[in-house]
Amino acid sequence: MLHGWILFTVVGVQQRANGERRRKTRPDWSDFAGWPGDDDRPVFRKYLPLIGPIALLDYLEQEYPICHGQAHSLGKELYAQSRDLMFALQICGSRCTGACMHGVIGEALGEGLHRDITSRMEGFCRSDTLASYKQGNCAHAIGHALLLNYKDLGNSLRGCREFQLPAMRYYCATGVYMQYRDWLEAGEIPEDRPTEMYPCDTYALYPAACYRYMMTTIQGAFDNRSDRIIDACLALPDRQRWGCFHGLGMAFQQLIMDWVMDEPGILGELCVHGTPIDQTMCVEGVIETMADFDENLAHVACDTLSGELGEICHSAAQEKMYRMGKPSLRYYVSDGEFTR
Repeated sequence: MLHGWILFTVVGVQQRANGERRRKTRPDWSDFAGWPGDDDRPVFRKYLPLIGPIALLDYLEQEYPICHGQAHSLGKELYAQSRDLMFALQICGSRCTGACMHGVIGEALGEGLHRDITSRMEGFCRSDTLASYKQGNCAHAIGHALLLNYKDLGNSLRGCREFQLPAMRYYCATGVYMQYRDWLEAGEIPEDRPTEMYPCDTYALYPAACYRYMMTTIQGAFDNRSDRIIDACLALPDRQRWGCFHGLGMAFQQLIMDWVMDEPGILGELCVHGTPIDQTMCVEGVIETMADFDENLAHVACDTLSGELGEICHSAAQEKMYRMGKPSLRYYVSDGEFTR
């Protein structure tokens, strides 16, 4: 099954120069046994020079259709070996739900090519090099780079505030928290959680960004039971509660993707709780991500909702992640930050 990936389309001057040598290299696919794991970058370090990034991306997308976590490391190693930002971004495109690109930018900025990231990031995300990506997607990647650089949540989140637009600040914060979660899951930082909702109840900036990526960790404190998590969310003050319901939706979006055809009411059952704002945040947590993977299925899920919530759901399905002007944006950013 895997041997077919050795024959791949060669892209870029560097790949063409080494194309024949790569085609004659037969990798030992036993290296992929039990992979991906907590530290998959050595696998990419070994095979990038042998078979190239296109073959590796093809493999990831066949074996792991979302492949977001795996492709972060591929993007990092691709940039580390090529030291060519444009080349690496052209290779990555939007593959593996943008994760390859996130890894490239995180590696490029996090290792000091831009010593003062916060002074350059606005122009960087508006540059011609990044023109093919949504600006919010670039801000998310910058968030990864900030935490890689500062290694501190507070400073990284404050760095995100150097973006001019509230939406960019929020999406930057999602990158910070995703990188933090990745470190936590890889065991690179201690799992020191003084409260059940940590760090989302400790760092006041952008709670929705925190719960979006930390809910998979937080829900373990509630035995992974949605009813217990919902009760915990309902007990929180406004912005914390909104963020908690957004994270709840994100955490259960894969379950809803798997079951919505057989259990059409599953989205409504999860996101029916709390206020209309809570419900909006929950639905967007599910649907924006789901639509990035399967827009048609996201609309099927939205068809099970009625009224204004159904309209909000279909809008999220159509526009997907990293919307700059979504009406609910004021619920994602800090109190008083949204001025439009």
